Amino acid sequence: AGVDFPAEEDAVRDAVEKRGWARRVHVDNDTFAVLRAGTARGWGVAVTCGAGINCVGVSPDGRHARFPALGAITGDWGGGHDLGLAAVSAAARSEDGRGPRTSLERAVPAHFGLATPSELAEAMHTGRIEQRRVIELAPLVLTEAADDAVAAELVQRLAAEVVALARVALTRLGL
Repeated sequence: AGVDFPAEEDAVRDAVEKRGWARRVHVDNDTFAVLRAGTARGWGVAVTCGAGINCVGVSPDGRHARFPALGAITGDWGGGHDLGLAAVSAAARSEDGRGPRTSLERAVPAHFGLATPSELAEAMHTGRIEQRRVIELAPLVLTEAADDAVAAELVQRLAAEVVALARVALTRLGL
């Protein structure tokens, strides 16, 4: 995780080699491990949604298609952090009337033991609740999506991102 460019691969490889833990060291982005776990062929396309989102493709001839996956600065949207932050935003907009009504208005603050999105916003703003904890909301959004149009729209957006990444990797590799 966090190894997205060749210079980062080199730095991590050098650090591990200096420790002498293994005779041979190979460092790559963690999305390659997802691909490896999903197929014994050694080629294909894998998309991972953890805290963020990433994709890698490997063709039968060994060519790679990959993405830097650095968040908004590389055009990424997806994974638990983005989904959770979108849920917090949708809850706030539901509460104040800027957005459609959603069950997230109740469920999101309740996850943190609070009654309203406004209380959650203040708690995050003042640091009583760390903003990075929005990642905890991903399962809640998936559950709410079964009966809530706003949550379902967020899940659809995530699904569209997964498809876009996979489509581009497949296309680049001619798979």
